Amino acid sequence: MNARAIAKRVGLLACRCAALASPRRPAVLLYHSVGGEGGVPASAFARQLDYVVEHFRVVVLSDLPGVLKGAGDSRTAACITFDDGYRDNVEVALPLLEARGVRATFFLISRLLGSSFPSRGGHPLMDAGDARELVARGHEVGAHTRTHPRLTRLDAAGARREIEGSKAELEDLLGVAVTSFAYPKGDHSDAVRDAVGNAGFGVAVTVREGLVGPEPDWLALPRASARPGEGALAFHCKLHPGIDLYERLVRRP
Repeated sequence: MNARAIAKRVGLLACRCAALASPRRPAVLLYHSVGGEGGVPASAFARQLDYVVEHFRVVVLSDLPGVLKGAGDSRTAACITFDDGYRDNVEVALPLLEARGVRATFFLISRLLGSSFPSRGGHPLMDAGDARELVARGHEVGAHTRTHPRLTRLDAAGARREIEGSKAELEDLLGVAVTSFAYPKGDHSDAVRDAVGNAGFGVAVTVREGLVGPEPDWLALPRASARPGEGALAFHCKLHPGIDLYERLVRRP
């Protein structure tokens, strides 16, 4: 057994021990494709949803700040989020979500609706009608910029156009406020973060692995990524405090 495999086993064991000793923390899960090439298989997604519904109170991302400040349902909150807006999110993931009464947040690239993702082998994206249908069914649509650039590689004006433009275009399309944002590839800086806040977004998410802490930075939340090929134990561990130790052990160089 090589060193990485050993580290992974030790990390999973540490995570399992932490799960027994620590209360759950709020979680924001990250998905891309479900059921498509290179995505999480539909059967695995269904099992993951069942686990989340059993152990968490699932809310859309824009509701998370209020839920964490409020009282009522004693279960820890979790959010299901999808980046990029692949068509299989509607064709495969949506029926599985709705069969369980789960509302999710879908981050869409406003100027690529109805096209395909160039860097993902032409993977088709949902269109404007799909986006409207999501909102009509009670799901949340968030912004993922106009064209999916790395925002830190743009000048300040270019970054603002991508951020503010995506919000305006999606709000015009959907007729509802768009208050959640996902940084493409998680790429952000203090200046980009400030531009997102100034544009009127209340919550923004990165791709940094982790759970929501006791004093969240609402414009740079971590997420727990659901990766293709991961087993049930690894997925469960991502939703427990031991994920921090697991990531240090498994992701280290």
